[in-house]
Parts: sequence; C-alpha cells; structure tokens
Amino acid sequence: MGSLKGQMAVKLKGVLKKWNVGASNVLEKRTIESEDRIKEIDEASEHRMLTEQEMKELKNLNVELWEAIKFKEFIWRQKSRMTWLKEGDANCAFFP
Repeated sequence: MGSLKGQMAVKLKGVLKKWNVGASNVLEKRTIESEDRIKEIDEASEHRMLTEQEMKELKNLNVELWEAIKFKEFIWRQKSRMTWLKEGDANCAFFP
C-alpha cells in the first residue's frame, strides 16, 4: 500500500513540475507581450496624440502587466517558503 502512495506521489510531482514550467512560460510570455505593446504605444505617443482606444489599451496593458508581476512575486515568495520549510533555517543547528 505504501508503495502505491509513493508511486502516486512521484507521478504527481512530475505532473506538477510540468504544469509549473508551462504556467511560468505562459506568464512570462504574457508579460513580454504586454511590455512590447506598451513600448509600441509609447513610441506612437511621441509622434502623435493617442486615440481614446489606444489610451484604454495602454491603461489595460499596464494593469495586466502589474498583475502579472505581482503574481510572479507571489509565486517566488511561496517557493522560498517551501524551500525554507524543506531545508530549514541555517541557524537551527545552533539552537537545540
């Protein structure tokens, strides 16, 4: 029975790793696309007045970019906590 749980845990870990890589790639791609489009609109604004639609798009892109950055920050914070829980604090050996 323990062997079955171990096999399931290994499979789950593999699936989660694949999902994590895929999800982070999607997030990174979305961030880059938003940054590129913001640059395009900024360059256009240097040569002419932006239309109402471009202004709305710029606002939405900035919000989307901000949310993606905050989400990446959240993910890194969670990963650091998992590492700390798994490996412990460097000072744990000092305090018995």
